[in-house]
Amino acid sequence: MDASPPKDLFSVHDGDPIREWTALARELEGFQPSLLKQWKDEYECWKHHYQRFRDYEQKTLFTATEEGATPKPSETVMRLHRRALLALLQSGEHCSANLRSLELEGEEAQERLVWDRRFRTLLDSLQESLEIWHPVNAERTEERKAMFGGI
Repeated sequence: MDASPPKDLFSVHDGDPIREWTALARELEGFQPSLLKQWKDEYECWKHHYQRFRDYEQKTLFTATEEGATPKPSETVMRLHRRALLALLQSGEHCSANLRSLELEGEEAQERLVWDRRFRTLLDSLQESLEIWHPVNAERTEERKAMFGGI
C-alpha cells in the first residue's frame, strides 16, 4: 500500500461517512513506518550525487577529446574534483553511519547488512579515486595506475 499522505490531507468531503471512515481505517492499518525506508530515501539522494560525480568524472578525466587525445584537466578542475570527492565521501560516511545506527529487527536487520555491503563498495571506490587522482603516497599511486592500465 502507498504510504504517502493524501494530497488533500485536512479536508472532509460530504460523501458517505462509512466509506470515508473505511478508507481512513485501511490507510492507517496499512501504514507501517520504517526507519530503514526513511534511510533508503536518504541513500537514494546520496546515490544521485554519487552518479552525478561519476558522470562528471568520466566526462572530464576519462573521455578522449575529438582528436583522440587523453584529457588533460586543469589544476582548477582537479581541485574541484578533489573537493567534490571529499564532500561525497564525507556525506557517504555519514549516511553509512546512519544506516548502522538504526535499531532494526528481523528481516530489516538482515536487509541492513545487504545495504551496508553495497554502500561500502561505493565508498571504497570513492576512496580509490581519491588515492589515484589525489595521492598522498605517490609510489602506491603508480602501482594502482599500473594495475588499472595506466590511467
